[in-house]
Amino acid sequence: MFIFLQSKVVDQEEQIQTLVKKRRDDLEKLKEFERTKIQLDQLQSYKREAQERIKELNDKLQQQENECKDTRDKFAAYRDEMTDTEIRIESLALDLEMAEEKLEIVTSENTTLKEKLEEVQLELDVIKGEIQLNGNNHVANGIQKRIDDERTIKMEQALIQLRDLSVSRQKDNEILKKQCETLEHTVKVLTKENDNAKTDITTMQTTIADLKEQVDTCLGAQQMVDILTTKNLSLEDQVRELQETVDNLESLCEMDKEMEENAKEVEHDLRETIDLVQNQLREKERQIEQLHYTIGDHERTILKFRETLKNMQSEKEDIKKQIEKYDAQLKLASSAQSSDFKTKIVEIKTYGEIIEGEVKKIDVHNLSRHVQYLTLFLPEQFTRRGADHDCVLVYLLIQRLISKSDLLINEIQKKNGTN
Repeated sequence: MFIFLQSKVVDQEEQIQTLVKKRRDDLEKLKEFERTKIQLDQLQSYKREAQERIKELNDKLQQQENECKDTRDKFAAYRDEMTDTEIRIESLALDLEMAEEKLEIVTSENTTLKEKLEEVQLELDVIKGEIQLNGNNHVANGIQKRIDDERTIKMEQALIQLRDLSVSRQKDNEILKKQCETLEHTVKVLTKENDNAKTDITTMQTTIADLKEQVDTCLGAQQMVDILTTKNLSLEDQVRELQETVDNLESLCEMDKEMEENAKEVEHDLRETIDLVQNQLREKERQIEQLHYTIGDHERTILKFRETLKNMQSEKEDIKKQIEKYDAQLKLASSAQSSDFKTKIVEIKTYGEIIEGEVKKIDVHNLSRHVQYLTLFLPEQFTRRGADHDCVLVYLLIQRLISKSDLLINEIQKKNGTN
């Protein structure tokens, strides 16, 4: 019997150790859950940073492609405009040369006509003076007068023609001067536009170089376009270099697409890992909730058993007090009355013990029914074989055996008369 009790105690201790180990394992699982949660937060932060970096690189690449396209369009428009401007400058230069030659011819003709006009005017003055001096000689001067009149009329007509020719020449001269001034202004404007166009070319070349440096810096690519080493590079060379730049940007775009696909694959793997971790976390949470629920049930059951034990102990104390009271009364009665009275007292005591035994049986029956009713409300895990219910039964068995052993020892000591 003692060996059986020892084995029961050992089994009970093993079960208790098993429960302690389970609680420690649960604590380790909780710590692992916290570590997994921290790792999950770190992975999510890394994922957000990677997405922001990829988006930033895509935006920069798109912006650089747009700037390169705009620069290429502006360069083509500027090339067409410069071709038209060169043609206009050549035509205006020819018109200016022709106008200058025409102006020189008109100026020389005007000078010649002015000299002739002065000579005719001088002759006319001389003739008028002679006519005034020889006015008394009518016969000699009649014919001379007619000749003078005819010459005067011719000279007046010639003067009128010279005046008209001079006026028309002056008008032509003014028109030519205005045309020359207009051509000079146009040449100045075209020269200014040419200078501005050269400045724009320099700015575009600087912008292209900056874009190349930005592409090399952002994407870590090798240098895509050779630096212009000669100052007198022709327009065709610039167009060819721009085409090479466009091809290189397209290759960079393909590389960026490949990087984006790799990032998507990494993101997919991370999503799968996160889903797996989340499933594990949900399983752990469910297990933890189940453990909390089981622990709560166990705690409530233990509290109920403790209350029951307290009630039983209080009832036991009351019964002991009553027995002590009856013993005192019996002692007093034995000293005062005869043996018949003692016999009656013994009978009464025996009858009281019988009644007390029946009352205790009723209490035990009620307590057993109480335990059965409580068991109905407990989870199935509590009543399984080898579960906590068996542990409670073993514990009660040990307490009952201890109580019976104490009772047996007391009775043996009473019979043997030893303390």
